[in-house]
Amino acid sequence: MNVRFASSLVVSAAFAATVFAQGWTDGGTKVYLTTTGDKVGIGTTSPNSTSKLHVEGTIRVDQRIMADDAGGLELATDEGTVRLKINDNGNVGVGTTSPTQKLQVSGGGLMADSAIIQNATSPVVNIRKTATASTYTKITDNQIRVNVTGMGGGASSTITPGNATFNGNGPNTVISGSTISCKTGPNATATTVITPASVKSPKFEVGTNGWSITAPDYVFASDYNLMPLSQVEKFVSENKHLPGVPSAKEMEEKGHVDLVEMNLTLLKKVEELTLHAITLEKRVVELETTN
Repeated sequence: MNVRFASSLVVSAAFAATVFAQGWTDGGTKVYLTTTGDKVGIGTTSPNSTSKLHVEGTIRVDQRIMADDAGGLELATDEGTVRLKINDNGNVGVGTTSPTQKLQVSGGGLMADSAIIQNATSPVVNIRKTATASTYTKITDNQIRVNVTGMGGGASSTITPGNATFNGNGPNTVISGSTISCKTGPNATATTVITPASVKSPKFEVGTNGWSITAPDYVFASDYNLMPLSQVEKFVSENKHLPGVPSAKEMEEKGHVDLVEMNLTLLKKVEELTLHAITLEKRVVELETTN
């Protein structure tokens, strides 16, 4: 590898006479060492034995550093470990001496405050352990895809503008615009579709794990204060809705209905109606017996 400096080298006549006497040759347009085995030291009287040029201090190059041979350009630390390699084809390697891409980093992470990857035709970012690994994250100008193997046959997720698909080994979830579609079951045949206007599902369950849900079985306790039907009639006449049940106005102001709470409230009303029906049946039996 040769190091070229575009600026001129100016030396005093006394210095020139000294160095030329010690093996330097002035070739007119070039100054060089006559003996090829000699080393040049700048800022040091004991240049490194493995280096043609040994500089102690800062080197300033106004234009360029060029490597003339096919081996490319290498920057190494003092112990000889190559830290940066630029191949003659333009590939740059950090932590590797055989980069196969325009920039290849090996043996550590790559950190940046911000990064722009630009390509006029098809910009792509691939994150994977090896070039052929089936587990990877791929980012293009209009898609993000995550592919994972070994999860019961594999799983993948794809996000595009307005759409997102999450695939398991059969089950999947698709978000498209304002619609969410979920397929579950052994063969992914059970489908739940959620839109702004409806929820369609072959089965709908609400779990109680971690929730505080109190079923209204207390209605059947002996000390439960069951509202007489006469009072129910008066309440309905005055308020136009059942006692303990939110009115239409309350639902409208709230903007939503808690399905768990509403179902428990309706169950409570069914249990109260059951108690009233039992009482009425007893009275009917008494009347039939006395008559």
